[in-house]
Amino acid sequence: MVYFIRAKSYFKYAKDLFKDLYNLMDEPEKARAKAKEVFKIALKAVWALSQVTSSDKKPEFEEIYQVALKGMDDFQAKRIKEIKELLFSDKSLKSQEIIELVEETLKIVEQTLKPIL
Repeated sequence: MVYFIRAKSYFKYAKDLFKDLYNLMDEPEKARAKAKEVFKIALKAVWALSQVTSSDKKPEFEEIYQVALKGMDDFQAKRIKEIKELLFSDKSLKSQEIIELVEETLKIVEQTLKPIL
């Protein structure tokens, strides 16, 4: 049951950090950096469901990402892959686009976590 609490905590933290993105509307590069952080933490909430016991070592993002994708349905996983590709690419994005991508990520993660929220 501890992993449920951990998953909820990560998700709540990601939602709290997401609110800060609105303060970075005029700074797309800072918004993108914050968006990447929120994206990682949101996925960590899904990853936490697969971790019955806490690990001594910090997981790499790629491990979190792969495990999180396995916990989602095909449509959700496909969309998360697309969002990751956009957020972590060199493609220029406006702050509003960045916010919308992160907001969609949080909605997908919320749907995945719905049984425990």
